Amino acid sequence: MPNLDEQVQIHTDGGPEAAEQLMDWLRDEDALRGLVRLTRAPIREGDLGGVAEILTVVVTGGATVTALARTLTTWLTHRRSDLNLTITRGEVSVKIDGKRLDAKTVLRQIQELTGPATPPQ
Repeated sequence: MPNLDEQVQIHTDGGPEAAEQLMDWLRDEDALRGLVRLTRAPIREGDLGGVAEILTVVVTGGATVTALARTLTTWLTHRRSDLNLTITRGEVSVKIDGKRLDAKTVLRQIQELTGPATPPQ
């Protein structure tokens, strides 16, 4: 199992169906094949509702980051409904607004998020 610094988690606000569609889309990308899995977050005390679906992507280098950013942007652009994503690496998250999508901004945000981990000071 890769360490957490090599993993990016993606949560959609579209529920399990959107998460499964995104997983299928990401798995079709050659550079991401075998690096994406769907996990179900456990229900924590105080949570209401069902289990959240979270995609985990193993980031293996610059090509993976570029492919992830490009594929996420394309997927969001092709969807008819507005959908927001939260992408997390460790304790740092970025939110991508599906209504105001800009490919260059998405790439920059993901590159910043997946860049070398900086140790706490």
